[in-house]
Amino acid sequence: MFSKKYLILIILILNIQFVMFGQNKSGVELMNESTINTDQLEFSPTFYEDGIIFISNKPVKDKEIVDKRIDKNVMSIFIARRGLDGVLKPSEPFSFELTSKLHEGPLCFDKTADNVYFTRNNIIKGRVENAKDGYTKLGIYTSEKVAGKWSEVRELPFNNREYDFCHPSISIDGEKIFFSSNRPGGYGGMDLYYSQKINGKWSEPVNLGPTINTEKNEAFPFIHADGTLFFASNKSGGKGGFDLYFAKSKADDLWQDPVAMSNDFNSETDDFGLIVDLDLKNGYFTSGKSGGKGLDDIYSFHTDGKITEPQESGKPGEEIMFFTADKVTGSELEGADISVMSTDDLSSVVTDENGNVISLGNGKMTPVEATVEGTDAEGKRKLKLAKDKNYVVTVKKPGYKTKQFVVKKNDQRKEMMTLLEKADDCITVNGFVMGSKKNPLPGATVLIKDNASGETQTYTTDLKGNFNFCLTCNKDYTITASNDNYISASTTVSTKDKECKPSTIVSANLVLSTLGAPEHLTEGSTFELKNIYYNFNDATLRPDGKKDLDVLASLMKRYPTMEIELGSHTDSRGSAEYNKNLSQKRADNVVTYLVSKGIDKKRVTAMGYGESKLRNQCADGVKCSEFDHQLNRRTEVKITKAPSDEDIDLPEFLSEKNLIGGGLGSTGVIATLYNSMDNLKGDFAIIAGSFENESNAKKQVEILAKNGFDGATIVKPENFRFNRVVVERVATIKEARALVVKLKNKGLPSFLLRA
Repeated sequence: MFSKKYLILIILILNIQFVMFGQNKSGVELMNESTINTDQLEFSPTFYEDGIIFISNKPVKDKEIVDKRIDKNVMSIFIARRGLDGVLKPSEPFSFELTSKLHEGPLCFDKTADNVYFTRNNIIKGRVENAKDGYTKLGIYTSEKVAGKWSEVRELPFNNREYDFCHPSISIDGEKIFFSSNRPGGYGGMDLYYSQKINGKWSEPVNLGPTINTEKNEAFPFIHADGTLFFASNKSGGKGGFDLYFAKSKADDLWQDPVAMSNDFNSETDDFGLIVDLDLKNGYFTSGKSGGKGLDDIYSFHTDGKITEPQESGKPGEEIMFFTADKVTGSELEGADISVMSTDDLSSVVTDENGNVISLGNGKMTPVEATVEGTDAEGKRKLKLAKDKNYVVTVKKPGYKTKQFVVKKNDQRKEMMTLLEKADDCITVNGFVMGSKKNPLPGATVLIKDNASGETQTYTTDLKGNFNFCLTCNKDYTITASNDNYISASTTVSTKDKECKPSTIVSANLVLSTLGAPEHLTEGSTFELKNIYYNFNDATLRPDGKKDLDVLASLMKRYPTMEIELGSHTDSRGSAEYNKNLSQKRADNVVTYLVSKGIDKKRVTAMGYGESKLRNQCADGVKCSEFDHQLNRRTEVKITKAPSDEDIDLPEFLSEKNLIGGGLGSTGVIATLYNSMDNLKGDFAIIAGSFENESNAKKQVEILAKNGFDGATIVKPENFRFNRVVVERVATIKEARALVVKLKNKGLPSFLLRA
């Protein structure tokens, strides 16, 4: 039987019928897994092969035993596998070899799923073992899979018949097991502990300390591969019952302060038992929230970002007073228009065929540009800006030269002054910066150079890719536009022999070509599918990971003679054989999905490479961060046969971020992508990645140094949120390509940027 304290953790009382939760404002999509949930208790999922394993008290054949204290059947282990559509199918008992006559509880598996660790009532040789208080306590047990069957169950050495040990979660390297216990010496109630495997034996439990544990109950731990600990606690300050928290690890068994999960996960009832995949985007948790099918239900979730990062876009805005005045006289300027554009959100902008902003790609519909029309008689206007974002502010007034300036994140100023110059003796230049597909490039940098004096000024394009400024008369200028991962373009403008007044307008439109991304794909081109999602050690595609495959299927239908290789890659953790088999299953499942979309199976070759083509140094025995391991997990498409009579247009979803050989996050270079640039000359920068987090950029510099590429530096351009890791600058494309090949041979990311 369960102890009273354990019963507190699992008994809930809600029973309201509902199936689906949609996407919330935060971008978190929740779904009640209605195919496995019943009017009974379903809780504590864990990843297993092509589905999940969870605990329920619904009846099992030969185990319809009622626990009189809760008037419900005892708990058993169930498995639910995913179908080809990625949706969980109805569940069934997991393993009768692990089934006892009493309760089985939360469990976990090691990396290869060859060893299971699970919670069970303490039973000695088939007999119930009660503690001195008359209750049967919980222990943690293990079993190894041998020849496809689970071997004899063994208990872990730190179990104690007088106390509860439950809810195991093992680290990805198999060296630490985390669990909950009410053993003596804790901080109150159930505490979280870990045990270290030393010379093949589990050590005495170590309490996680007062940063994690409280006088209340902490339970249901889940240790992520990156060291983040997820757990449930009913400590004070929560929303009610058990709430979900996460804490990031620090050195020497220290933890950062726990952070409560968002309201998408925490409710006024119990919320616990969360698991999340390696990408921190997909997972499951348990909740008794209103709208479920039974007492406790299992919910799946998906996020565009990581669940350990803020889901809401931007911190609460703070009002800033903008003053506008004449630069010469200092007099206030009434009627000046002030526009602010968040440069942090530009990667999410979606425009229609006319360049009008219609939405944001992240689905949050957060405005990235706002305009206040007309400062008041005192030249004042207030605007609300988020403190955690960078902005470009543009101030315009008829008869004056337009002025721009940057407001960086966490700027503490409450008032900002703009001084405008009269637009006398100048000619207006209206311009438009676009990509090669005629798409507007918001946030592009426009450099205006006076050819005689060499003086320069800069401008940032708005959301429609437009720029506008007034140039001094009787001069020649060079205008250069640049944008990250695009080849810069220049044009000349002359204000000579033109009527010298602001109403005289000159046009200057510039088209930028994507770096490393030609207008057409060719035979041998390789690109990465960024939006393919699997759960932990799972070969089945998730429903939310198929959008790239739908586009790929459409591309193959458009070019019916095109053939591809579909390659799946894993990181090095686990045995080489296991990883190869897992990657082959994943590649096969992708092919199956493409076939279901009408693609002839003969046109697609599935290749599971496992860990044989690592991009970096993270081989067996090398200690690497989760970020480093993530670089090796990928799904790639290689065009093995291109149409003979036509080029393959670059599909819309293939941005510079996807092509192998171009863009943020690119991870190798296919040299054929640069063949058309053989004679190109200039100042080329070889980039080995761009990182929003500077610490990740520093790690990349260290990796480069270890691989013999000394002298790499970190460059963060103005108004650009990423830190570029620059390996070297060279004068010709030939030199650049040679260095790119060296980096590729080392498995290091690289792309070119023309300075």
